[in-house]
Amino acid sequence: NAPGTSEDTRNVFVTIIDVNEHFPQFTNNGVYSATINENIALNSDVITVFASDGDQQTGSTAVQVSYAITNGSSGTFTINPTTGEITTIGPINHELSQGGAQNYTLTVTATDRGTPPHQTNATVTVLVNDLNDNAPIFPNVSFDASVPENAAPGTVVVPDVSATDLDATSSGNGVLSYSVLDATLQPSVVFGIRSN
Repeated sequence: NAPGTSEDTRNVFVTIIDVNEHFPQFTNNGVYSATINENIALNSDVITVFASDGDQQTGSTAVQVSYAITNGSSGTFTINPTTGEITTIGPINHELSQGGAQNYTLTVTATDRGTPPHQTNATVTVLVNDLNDNAPIFPNVSFDASVPENAAPGTVVVPDVSATDLDATSSGNGVLSYSVLDATLQPSVVFGIRSN
């Protein structure tokens, strides 16, 4: 040291506080899909979404991401706010899902816990498989008709015998075929069905 000068040393600690500059990022570019059967049991697992956050992972609350379904649930699905696991909480019916659309589109929002918090949305499409859970229904319990005893083969006896089925025709479950189970009123009299 130069004459007349003195020197002292101190340790200075600088704490760098992480700024919440990153938004949560979902895997799969934020687009998810799952397929379930209609009539699936309540509390069944559907799919799990996941989002990460690029902010500091030590000493920061910004990386703690929470999840919520913010659109499309209709009281049918719920999400675990910590794990991102989506489960069923309401009945799933292919014929009744969102007006017969045969799928649900959910918006899942991931929110970090920084200040201010940042949010990112993901889209989850849940396709509902149609099961053959509806029986065909005839509008009438019985059909009455009369036919002359000398009617020619091919004579129309009942012009329109039709039934409806709530199951989807696209899955084949709602496609109907008809047959006559008992047409033996007399040995020589046989009735049949003509398909249109």
